[in-house]
Amino acid sequence: MLSKHEKKSEVFAQSGKADEPGKFGESDECSESGKPSECGKPSESGKSGKPGKPSKSSKPGKSIFCLTTALFFVAYAIFQIVWLLAGLQKSVHYFPDELARLQVVDFIFSNGALPTGLEPEVRISLWGSSYGVQPTQLAAIAAALFKRIATIFTSDATVLLAAARLVSTVSIFIAVVFVHKAAKLVFLRDWLPVDVTKPTASVSLIKNTTKPSKISQSIKTMTANKRIAHKINVALVWLMTVTFAFLPQVLHISSYFNNDALSLAGAAIVFYGLVRAWQNDRNNLTAWSLSGVICVAVGSVIILLAYYNAYGWLLVALALVIFMLIRHRREPRYCHRLLKLFVLALAIIIVGAGGFFVRNALLHNGDIIGMSTAAKMVEQYAEEPVRALNNSVPMVRGSSLLGMLRDGNWVPSTLKSFVAGFSGMSVFLPGPMYLIYYGGALVGVIGFGTYIGKRLFGHKLGHKKTRQIMQQKEVSDGNNSVLKHDDAFFSTESIKRNDKHNPVCQADWLNKDAIKQSNTALACDVAFYCCMLAAICLPIMLSVYYSYTSDYQAQGRYIITCLPALALILCMGYKCLLQSIAKNSARLLLAFIVCISISICYAVLSIGIYLFVFLPS
Repeated sequence: MLSKHEKKSEVFAQSGKADEPGKFGESDECSESGKPSECGKPSESGKSGKPGKPSKSSKPGKSIFCLTTALFFVAYAIFQIVWLLAGLQKSVHYFPDELARLQVVDFIFSNGALPTGLEPEVRISLWGSSYGVQPTQLAAIAAALFKRIATIFTSDATVLLAAARLVSTVSIFIAVVFVHKAAKLVFLRDWLPVDVTKPTASVSLIKNTTKPSKISQSIKTMTANKRIAHKINVALVWLMTVTFAFLPQVLHISSYFNNDALSLAGAAIVFYGLVRAWQNDRNNLTAWSLSGVICVAVGSVIILLAYYNAYGWLLVALALVIFMLIRHRREPRYCHRLLKLFVLALAIIIVGAGGFFVRNALLHNGDIIGMSTAAKMVEQYAEEPVRALNNSVPMVRGSSLLGMLRDGNWVPSTLKSFVAGFSGMSVFLPGPMYLIYYGGALVGVIGFGTYIGKRLFGHKLGHKKTRQIMQQKEVSDGNNSVLKHDDAFFSTESIKRNDKHNPVCQADWLNKDAIKQSNTALACDVAFYCCMLAAICLPIMLSVYYSYTSDYQAQGRYIITCLPALALILCMGYKCLLQSIAKNSARLLLAFIVCISISICYAVLSIGIYLFVFLPS
């Protein structure tokens, strides 16, 4: 138990923190424990940008979470393998573009070198072009390597095909791992459960109660609520993970060879690095650690060599770096370190991916990305129906971009196939299933809008509540007016003199620091969520532009790389809505059940789609 003096200091330190309408059962933006040393002050563990070390009391709960995580990923890997094996029973023509991409894999496997894209072996007979003219060959190289390893044990064609497709399966598994890690950073920044013996800022709200039994009961009630709220945060971690992992289209692209899965893995790795930097920066810790920068750089290399539709993540990462440089422009040491890390990341990207683009420029007369070369091959080698089809794209026909989106089938087809579209966009889910997915997404979007409104417009209100907490009840004591706080009395004259040793004055100073920290967190949140919205919009804009100018492709897999950011935004929306209904223990428990139920619903739906839609198709 704490002494009276320690208890008073703890209460004042706690009451000096600003409210944030984004945490369950908490009055600040800090960890679940509410320890003042971990808000706005870089701890020893914070110097490296890592969460604080858990206490002994937190180990049982964390052990259960780790065990659950291990079981989840084992089960998910098995489910992926089952989906992969089912795909082997189908023709390569069932999956979009797989046959054309496997031609490049077979060329690398047989010749041990990359194709130029002009070879007849890699040319698509109907279209006349080839995926070999593009520098995005990382997936093909990995598939050829997997096939080479498989030949050590067998030469069966089905096994070799499975080896090539395993690249997509592993890529999606990696993506899920990094999305799960990012979710833990967002919702479980510090794994430190509340301690009953340590009062929180809310204790000052019950200061008018003079009976010790009632005070003790109130503290226990708040503690119980806070523990349930912590469980809700755990449930939100799983909701974000399941939303990403069990989207039917994600499972579908994990079952055949394509570049979409690898680009999604690269996007998830960059996403994790950005979330890590955001969480550290908003808590006044070192935003970019060496490992975090390497993570973003490696993810960027994967994106550059996987698929063009994920390139928006590179712009998002650059935008976040620029924001941090502007925010810390008066801190030369911070900016100098950040610039050095940025140069390191740039060097890794150039070394890892630059050679492929330079090679392409040398082979195809300066055509770095191969688009012009592919267009020329279509004109030269494509069959007549394909040439006519290329000449009928909306831009060539004279149709406007808005006309394409408004009058055509682009929007509904893309939205449906983003959730699930099998067998070359010919097999879709029943209509009510799409309503379930997009109805849930709409609820999350509404919740996120509410969350942003609270963060922007409720910011000053949170500071007002903090100041109200600091106001003490004035009582008359003869001719001297004093402020009462629990068992302690402090003279108003002492407060007017701004006595540094007066706990009330110290609490007021802490309050100013907390307000400054809250402003910092708000700026970081706004910048980060703007980047996440950009990460959602950029793949959609690229897909729209490509369909309008080059090749009309209304497929959801072309915008699938926005999913990590979308999952985060939807889950933050769910958190805000659940928080609005969780006003007592019963409602907190109801919110926890709702969150877990949604996760189970998404997982069960994906199993049903596999059994009753994917297998029969």
